[in-house]
Amino acid sequence: MEAAFETARTPSKAKARDPNRLLAKKVWGWYTEARDHSSNFRKESDTDCAYYDNEQWTPDEKRELRERKQPILTINRIKPTVDLVLGTEAKSKVEFMAAPRSEMDIEDASIATEALKYVMDANQGEFICGEGFEASIKAGWGILEVCENDDPFGEKVRLDRVERTDLFWDPHSKQFDLSDSKYIIRAKWLELEDAQGKFPDHADLLERAVSTEESDFQKETPYQGTEDQADRPGVTEWHDSRVSSPEWVDKGRKRVKLLECWYKVPTKVLLVENEMSGDVDEIDPNQIMEILFNPGIRINQAMVSKVMLCIVAGDEILQQGSSPYRDNEYPFVPFWGYRKDKDGTPYGLIRQLRDMQDEINKRRSKAIHLLNSRQILATNDAIDMKQNDWRDVAQKASEPDSVTILNGNAGPNAKFDFVDRDKAIKDQFMFESEAKGEIEEISGVVGELKGMETNATSGKAIMARQMQGTTMLGKLFENYRRSRQILGTLIWSRIQQFWTKPKMVRITDKMGEYAFLELNKYIEDESGQILIQNDITKARVDITIDEQAFHANIRQALLEQMMEMVSKLPPEIGVMLLDLVVEYSDMPKGPEMAGRIKMIQQQMMMNQQQEQANAQRDADIQAQGAMAKAQPRPQKEARAGG
Repeated sequence: MEAAFETARTPSKAKARDPNRLLAKKVWGWYTEARDHSSNFRKESDTDCAYYDNEQWTPDEKRELRERKQPILTINRIKPTVDLVLGTEAKSKVEFMAAPRSEMDIEDASIATEALKYVMDANQGEFICGEGFEASIKAGWGILEVCENDDPFGEKVRLDRVERTDLFWDPHSKQFDLSDSKYIIRAKWLELEDAQGKFPDHADLLERAVSTEESDFQKETPYQGTEDQADRPGVTEWHDSRVSSPEWVDKGRKRVKLLECWYKVPTKVLLVENEMSGDVDEIDPNQIMEILFNPGIRINQAMVSKVMLCIVAGDEILQQGSSPYRDNEYPFVPFWGYRKDKDGTPYGLIRQLRDMQDEINKRRSKAIHLLNSRQILATNDAIDMKQNDWRDVAQKASEPDSVTILNGNAGPNAKFDFVDRDKAIKDQFMFESEAKGEIEEISGVVGELKGMETNATSGKAIMARQMQGTTMLGKLFENYRRSRQILGTLIWSRIQQFWTKPKMVRITDKMGEYAFLELNKYIEDESGQILIQNDITKARVDITIDEQAFHANIRQALLEQMMEMVSKLPPEIGVMLLDLVVEYSDMPKGPEMAGRIKMIQQQMMMNQQQEQANAQRDADIQAQGAMAKAQPRPQKEARAGG
């Protein structure tokens, strides 16, 4: 048996001091800590997602209902509620915007905005962000990764979704972006050939791992993150630096589970501060002499937490070193639904609706069961035992065409009657209706948001109820916007790090017309010196979220009010306000349409003024003619007439 994979009970002192084995042991300790701490809320998240997928009865509940011959009904009120929230996000897409840090950076900010849009388009970013939001609503959390693409034919900056079952983080972390985590670990199963392709220097080591027989632990299937801690062999005792094979090796499928651990280590670094701009950057000690004599430059030493990366297979280190990303940030972006105040554990919208959903299912099932079954209250001599017995009567009591022959010779105290269940059935449906209403009240997804007819009749009342619903969902969308901003900042950091060569970026306007922007373009000035035009690596901008999309519903409501008001005004007045309505809308080429409307308005005003001038002139002529007729005739005309 190879020494690298045997489960040593008492390792030698030399091996115990091996720094690689000590680091691997520490990583497995972190992984076990995070996995065990998160096992409860991960199970709850899986249950939440199952409720969305119509899996709302436990096996024990189903077995009990079958024994009672009670119907197993699922009236899924959670799915349409969640779908409406997801649809709201799909209709109100947000965009990244780069804000300049100074007047000199305005043009760079415009270029950075287009670069961010290009990366999102190349990675189907809107759909991936939508998946992150969907995970936050259903399970309570989702994770996206911004990394360097290892595919040489793809976009250099890659955006991808991380499976919830793969990622584990420091349970003591409190920050929204997990920046205060000591570690973040991705535990992922890889086929042997894929693992060997990524780490060719350790191909033999991995091959031996899946082919070596271990007698200390026997397990047919490896740990997948779903068993209880007591059911897994786990890591061997911590005085032993070996990790048990079933914990990370699947011999039947020939797979290995690798731990990709990102962790922070306190490190002394040299910082250069530009006293003129206030920018602070880390520098290589070899660059000190190059920048020392630049004006306004100051060099300091500081202790910072540097992000490191190591890949662990069993108790062996396959890769170790500094983070490949110079921004010194974890490459993962969490998308949270809600987080508990006590310990920061996440949960989604479904968590608080499950009790009402259970009540709806159980009360409906109970009501149907009461309708389909009947209880008999009778005395022993109530039926004719020669014609039927009590078993037959009980079995056929709920059948619409059943016949029960009573005992005609029974005494005066004989009794045969069916128990009245009408009130019990009505009560079940009443409480079920209340549970449905509570789902709307608690989730904020009211009938007006669904487009249903409610008791709100006026337009203002409907808008008020819609606004109330969107306000109750505000925390979910606020967390989503915050995650999007963190995501945009990481994407921009990767762009500046990896877009170092000339690159052509496609720009698309609202009308679908294409234009192209050339970045990092080499040009030669008059002196023959080579310069870089549109140098994306030197741009100084901050990434923000476009607020306009978040207020789209309010903007649309105000636009409808303006259109309604204009339609009720006299035509000659309404047309004068039409340009304001068009400018407030999001129609393509809206400014151009508004400009043409203004030209028409000016022409109409000129025509109106001309008509008024003509009317005034005609009135003046008529007045002059009337005055001329009213004046007395001259005297000589009167003598001539005499």
